[in-house]
Amino acid sequence: MLAIRGGFGCLRLIDQLDMELFRRHPKLLVGCSDVTVLLNGLLQHAGLVSLHGPVAISLARSDEQSVISLFSLLTGNFSERIKPKGLEILRGSGMGRGRLVGGNLTSLVHLLGTPWDSRWDDCILLLEDTNEPMYRLDRMLTQLALTGRLERLAGLLLGTFDTGNNDRQASLRLQEAVWSRVMELVGPEFPVWAAFPVGHQEKNETLPIGMEAIMESGTGTLRLLPKSVATV
Repeated sequence: MLAIRGGFGCLRLIDQLDMELFRRHPKLLVGCSDVTVLLNGLLQHAGLVSLHGPVAISLARSDEQSVISLFSLLTGNFSERIKPKGLEILRGSGMGRGRLVGGNLTSLVHLLGTPWDSRWDDCILLLEDTNEPMYRLDRMLTQLALTGRLERLAGLLLGTFDTGNNDRQASLRLQEAVWSRVMELVGPEFPVWAAFPVGHQEKNETLPIGMEAIMESGTGTLRLLPKSVATV
């Protein structure tokens, strides 16, 4: 199932889904943005791995690598090693191993305190967002920190944080501010990477939410562990 778009509405929808039915008849869901709610809900309550990747309306403007990444995971012929160009290692801390969770920051914050909330202890958390000013991003990141969600991660992947327009310089300044605030908030002893090619722009590589991975900071490589899927 490939989501047509993100937008909003998944928080309204998730309470109406029969998770036991999904468990008995698994479907592969692909999407990002607001679909983050469903990706993480299916993992926590149905034990299903989903794909955080482009939605249908964004495929036309996705770069070549993002399209290849999506279709290689859909067909099962994907590379287990992802080594993005331009990756920023904010904190190495050796290797972090855990299950991939997360996605859109705003959507994840909206799950806090609901039956669809979940802990991320020993997981690799992915965060990205678009069209949110720094004061809102700061507020959401601080809220996550105050709940303890950023203390016991296995690792943290920061994707794209952009202004929602074509002002590249403004988006770069925003990202730098996000990175700085994150490093003030996160717990110790796990790797933190930034500029990972996931988000709302043309670079949006597909990642399997629910699959274990290893962050190899020495080489800047995210190594997927497909055999871990059977243990979800």
